[in-house]
Amino acid sequence: MIFSRYYGGRTLDAVAATVKRLDGGGMRSCVALLPGLRFRPRGVDREASRILGILPALDSAGLKADLTVKPSQLGQRWAPANCRAALSEIARRAGERGAFVWIDMERARDVDRTIDDFLSLRREHENVGVCLQSYLRRTEDDLMALLRGRHPVRLVKGYFRESRADRFDTWHEVTANMKRLLGPLIAGSARPALGTHDESVVAEAARQLALYPRPDFEFQLFLGAKPGLAERLVRDGRFVRIYVPYGRLVRYFVHTLPQMDVSRNVQRVLGRPVVR
Repeated sequence: MIFSRYYGGRTLDAVAATVKRLDGGGMRSCVALLPGLRFRPRGVDREASRILGILPALDSAGLKADLTVKPSQLGQRWAPANCRAALSEIARRAGERGAFVWIDMERARDVDRTIDDFLSLRREHENVGVCLQSYLRRTEDDLMALLRGRHPVRLVKGYFRESRADRFDTWHEVTANMKRLLGPLIAGSARPALGTHDESVVAEAARQLALYPRPDFEFQLFLGAKPGLAERLVRDGRFVRIYVPYGRLVRYFVHTLPQMDVSRNVQRVLGRPVVR
């Protein structure tokens, strides 16, 4: 299948094979269950159960990985208590296996609640971090507030259809904002991570890391997107982690393909920029 290189697999055995291959190339993994979109409490339990099954399956194969979780798939908007309970259990169980959990950021309307959920988790679990999206005008303020607590932050470009009051108007502005936030991220985050395939941003990160060395700084890329970039970063001695999607393939295209800069054709079809 044409898009198979971007997909970790529908089964945990397939995911384990992908993680093993990445390990062999000097890259770590971050596995994400593609959302099942079950809008009822039982659906939250099912999603959480499937997420909780990822790390034991990898452990049984002698493999390690981190996790990425979308709060929306755990009912954040319509069952917030269920969502927090599920996130807490995922963080607890991951911590027992020495794994880290990244909390994804989604729509602008969800930023406050996602940060609140993250800060609530951090009071009990040290092994959690939150994603911020540099296409949002508010992200600089959010980053500075989080860095005052030296929280783990992953910075990405991000893109959802939002009002102009919430987002930057042009891709150039988004890129410039991301580069501007790299310095504070590197200096102030307990676990700094950068999720992008934009080589100009990667180069800026490398320049700033030369001034403020952080061996723990993570360059995070989508599976299959610009593999040459990932390999070059590994050769340069950088810490590289690859996002590995797991689950029903159709949901990967619905939720993730627009963010991978696979081709200009994708941008034309979507009628909006794609994340790089």
